[in-house]
Amino acid sequence: MSPAHPSFQRTALSGCLVVAWWVGVGLLSRATGPWADVWTERLFLGGLVLTYGACWFGGSGWSSPWASPWSMPRRTQLRAIGTTLTLVVLVALLELPAAFGLVSYAGLLEATAVTDAFVADAALSFRRPRHVSWTGRVRSDLASSWNVPLAPRKEISFTTDARGFRNMTDRTQADVVLIGDSYVEGWYVSDDQTAANVLEQRLGVPVSNLAVSGYGTLQELEVLRRYGLPMRPRLVAWFFFEGNDLYDDQGFEDTMLFLEDHEVEDLGFDLGLRFDWPRFRRASLVRNAHGWVRQAVHPLVRQPLPPHGWFLDDTGTRHLLAYHDYAALPFTEYEAERFGTTKQAIRDGVALGRDLGVVVVPVFVPMKFRVYGRHCTFAAGSQCRQWHPWDLPERFSTFCATEGLECLDLSPLMQAEAAAGRLLYAPEDSHWNEAGHKFVAAQLHTLWQRLELDSP
Repeated sequence: MSPAHPSFQRTALSGCLVVAWWVGVGLLSRATGPWADVWTERLFLGGLVLTYGACWFGGSGWSSPWASPWSMPRRTQLRAIGTTLTLVVLVALLELPAAFGLVSYAGLLEATAVTDAFVADAALSFRRPRHVSWTGRVRSDLASSWNVPLAPRKEISFTTDARGFRNMTDRTQADVVLIGDSYVEGWYVSDDQTAANVLEQRLGVPVSNLAVSGYGTLQELEVLRRYGLPMRPRLVAWFFFEGNDLYDDQGFEDTMLFLEDHEVEDLGFDLGLRFDWPRFRRASLVRNAHGWVRQAVHPLVRQPLPPHGWFLDDTGTRHLLAYHDYAALPFTEYEAERFGTTKQAIRDGVALGRDLGVVVVPVFVPMKFRVYGRHCTFAAGSQCRQWHPWDLPERFSTFCATEGLECLDLSPLMQAEAAAGRLLYAPEDSHWNEAGHKFVAAQLHTLWQRLELDSP
């Protein structure tokens, strides 16, 4: 029996090698531990190169029957080199406009109109653009950060008013003003589902949403001074999120120091035709194409999931709850110092409101893990088992009591809902879901009644 033709042997050998490689990568991706995650990604990239090379090697066509199966015809070698160089040049040409901000390939992964819609502001560092109306499908913040399909994309509408805040109508007066970050702005819900919109329907009075994603208490104090108090509200609910507001304040202070010696255009929101590495990294064809491929092959070569646990709701349905790692961070002297800055900002804001006869109420927003962590089951090796949330609710309540401030801590109220099996946060996102916004609106309605603000 004559031996197999070398071209057939090459095809079989390269095919077997590629299949064995990807099976190994797929099995490795199902292992647990940081080492498995790192090596899965390295071997995945190596597999792409291997597969490309195998296509040339295995499909190199006819050669002499007496040639070695490991040799590739010279003509095929030249074609492979020429094609590869052509592809490299083509990709470089496609990357060039992304490098100078003319094109963004981020749409390969997700619609970015909401997350990237910021403009520079000399007083606030950044803000939303004015009069923007956008409708599209978005991924959750955790699915986007980890590039995993935690849930189908969600369609939302997002509208800003004449001042760049998330309101469907322009107003110069409101009886209630809400100030905060992405939780209150309503990151993962549509315009009509935000706490501000729901509260307006409950109270029957104008409510203005002046929250902006990414703001800390120092920026929110400036919002209160410039936009909130001039609206002559009876109540200002000022939301403090324990997860990242302390660090957002540090970022704002750094920006203000930067602006002492630079123009506002230098903040990087409108870079013009010049190279900027962070912008290019977000817009890059290669990076976004790689992310798209990783997302597409996730069922075969899994990517690590965000920290997560399993929660049983009041209907008996089991949900995977994904978390940011806020609770993994220690509370050090630095955080204590930053909380001191937060307390002073609140003091200043309350004093400004008091001078104008406006009730300013600080509201504590707990991280998702504080609310649901104790009600979840976690895998034996889950990092969530080692997490210990800070004692910020106690510090917050002590501060309010010492200052004689009316305040609202959502932690125990939301924990009671969690104990009853009700979901107020989106399972795949770190923010409130529609039910969460309704719940917060209900608490603010109760606060309004308790403060007897119905009469002007």
